[in-house]
Amino acid sequence: MSEGSATAERILTEEAFAYFCTTDTRNRPHVVPVFFVFDLTRCHAYFLFSRDSKNVRNMQLRPKICFTVDVRDHVNPLENKGVMIQGEAKADLSNIRDVDREYVKHRFEEKYGWSSSQSFFRHEHAERILVEVAVRKIAYWEGPKFLSCPSFCMARNRHCCGGWRDTQR
Repeated sequence: MSEGSATAERILTEEAFAYFCTTDTRNRPHVVPVFFVFDLTRCHAYFLFSRDSKNVRNMQLRPKICFTVDVRDHVNPLENKGVMIQGEAKADLSNIRDVDREYVKHRFEEKYGWSSSQSFFRHEHAERILVEVAVRKIAYWEGPKFLSCPSFCMARNRHCCGGWRDTQR
């Protein structure tokens, strides 16, 4: 596994927030910070949104999305690292059989320290919806260097295996 792949995996599995972007019917972007979990075995990300949120409305009309997860160095910005993913979102998973909602719920509880007694799909009287994003393209940056790896999730062992390409050419 390349160093870029290992760092990208760590960022996707350990960092707390993703900046999730959808577009509305006028092609205007809408970006929000949101809790997420990333499943390396399926190469899918899972997010929780309020059912009546603008993001969910946007995804139902335009399912192609983008999200970024980053680690910022406030002393030396050249040490910043991050991952940007483009993918396709499914905002209504109630009919999808291959998504194990209990598994995803457990992953959120484990990552964020939520107790199982807390309601997973309700928060402050707002119903949440679980959104699944299938990864289509991934880019990684470290300082000023940007790399793209179209095979991050397609390779047999689910890693890029040194296939990162410099996108600054």
